[in-house]
Amino acid sequence: MKDRFEQPDIRALNQHPEYFAHRPPPNIALTLHQVLPDGWPASRKDMPFRVNSSGGGKDLAVYFVNVDLDMLEERTVRLQRAGQFIDWMLTQSPADTRSHMLETSSARQRLIEHFEEIYINNPPGDYEITAQYTPTTPENWQGTLVSAPARLRVINAGYFFDVIKAKKLSKRTRPAPSTSQILAKVFDFIYRRRLV
Repeated sequence: MKDRFEQPDIRALNQHPEYFAHRPPPNIALTLHQVLPDGWPASRKDMPFRVNSSGGGKDLAVYFVNVDLDMLEERTVRLQRAGQFIDWMLTQSPADTRSHMLETSSARQRLIEHFEEIYINNPPGDYEITAQYTPTTPENWQGTLVSAPARLRVINAGYFFDVIKAKKLSKRTRPAPSTSQILAKVFDFIYRRRLV
C-alpha cells in the first residue's frame, strides 16, 4: 500500500546543489525566533540560521528528518571574529615563512570568508523553533501541518574561536601540535581549496 504521507525533506547547506533535481522539492520549512527578555508574544525577533541535514526516514509510525541548526550572528560580526582569529594564528608563529602568503589582502580576505562560513556561535538566549510540513506531490495527503513551538535556551559556553584556542592550550596528555603545525594544516588547506 502506498504511503499517504510524503517523506519529509528539507533544504540544507550540506546537500549537493542538485539534491532536489530529481526528487520532489523540500516540504519542511523551519522558523526560528529569539524570545526577547520581556517575554511578551510580540517580543520575538527573527533569527537567521543555517541548516545541515543527515537525512531522515520512517519507523513503524513516525516520519522524521534529522537536522542541525546554527543560529547566526550578523555577517559583519562573523567576519570580524574570523579576521581576529587569523591575526591570532599569525602571531603564534611569526617566523613561519608561509604566513607571508597572507600578506596580500585578497588572500587574507579569502581565508576570512572561509572561516566565516564555518564559524558557529549560537548567541545565548531563549529561542522558539517551529516546523511546517507541506507535501509537494499530488498523490499524497495535501495540507499543511505546523508544529507547536519548541522552546530552547542557549547558554554562553565561550566564543567559537576562543574554544579552539583553549583546546590547543589545554592538551596535556599528549604533546599539542605546535602553532607552526596548525599553520601548516591551514596553508595546506588553502592550497588544496585554491583560496589564495
